[in-house]
Amino acid sequence: MNLLCRYDVILVLAWAFVSMLGYITLLFSMSNFASSIGLDESQAATVTALLNLGTAVGRPFIGVISDYCGRIESAGFITLLCVISVFAIWIPATSYGVTILFVIVNGAILGVFWVVSHLPTRRSFLRLTSHRDYWANMYRSRRT
Repeated sequence: MNLLCRYDVILVLAWAFVSMLGYITLLFSMSNFASSIGLDESQAATVTALLNLGTAVGRPFIGVISDYCGRIESAGFITLLCVISVFAIWIPATSYGVTILFVIVNGAILGVFWVVSHLPTRRSFLRLTSHRDYWANMYRSRRT
């Protein structure tokens, strides 16, 4: 229970909650958004499909970036890019082309949570002496 009272754990859980809330919101509302700006059903379905394509293409690149730069740095920067793209591209989007640009760019960076975080396994806990060691090693860069 002491683990849930730690400041760094609370920050990770808060980031995970907000990140997943945004992920689910975009994933399940893009076709409705496309319809609301006047696109037909085929174009709305294409928007959702391209969001998923962006996610499939972007996640390996996020993994490579996080291996090189570190997980916390990558997660923070990519989350910032996601927020900027929402306010700079999605909110003012009124056409098919701009919406396609948004879903491809944001689809590539949307699943940052799944790439930079991983759940501890029993084996990893057996090798560590405390939870503090786990959280310290979870976000350490692999460049060493």
